[in-house]
Amino acid sequence: MRLFITGANGYIGRNFIKYAAKKNNKIFAVTRRKKNKKIPNVKWLVGEIDKEWKELKKSDLLIHFATVGAYDKFTKLKDTFDFNVSKSINLIFNAANNSCKKWLIISTNKEKKIDRLLKSKVKLQKKTHEPHFNYALTKYMFSRIVLILSTIFNAKCRIVKLFHVYGNDENKKRLWPLLLFHSKKNLNLNMTAGHQTYDFSHIDNVVKSLYDCANFNKKKINFLKNGT
Repeated sequence: MRLFITGANGYIGRNFIKYAAKKNNKIFAVTRRKKNKKIPNVKWLVGEIDKEWKELKKSDLLIHFATVGAYDKFTKLKDTFDFNVSKSINLIFNAANNSCKKWLIISTNKEKKIDRLLKSKVKLQKKTHEPHFNYALTKYMFSRIVLILSTIFNAKCRIVKLFHVYGNDENKKRLWPLLLFHSKKNLNLNMTAGHQTYDFSHIDNVVKSLYDCANFNKKKINFLKNGT
């Protein structure tokens, strides 16, 4: 396959690229970094996601990892909307206009929170200062818009809503690396009371499952098979 991938240097994106490149896929990887490690089968594209990339015309599938607000508790609504909605919609239009009409969109399970709030008729503007809310809201908005666009452009679209992903080469400030560090050093780690329940998925399992999702000939994807 010829893959056009955004968020190529993000945690999930870079691990997915390593896996997909070994499967002999040709990859166009969009990043804002000016210097990138050479990887066989990967061509790095430096710039914004909504640039009119000519490489989209050569791509069989768009995989959209890039996002704003995933790892920050508090982000401005303007910033998350600009990237997660406006620029991401422009990306989709560019893909469709270049005949790239298979889209794999990576989103978040936090969309469910927005669903619940809408059903309970809570005024969303009262929630914009809560942790991760603006991120969840804008991802929710984009997911619904991209499904409409897939119908308009007669494109195939899959949206994957991931839970917390952990594992190798994760940011040291994230939960799993912090737990490992403090346990090895026998140090205390301040945490919440532990009333929350949350699912975690290992990066290796997520990458394998997403690779299955990228095959649109597969009608059913069993994420549990890969442990996610």
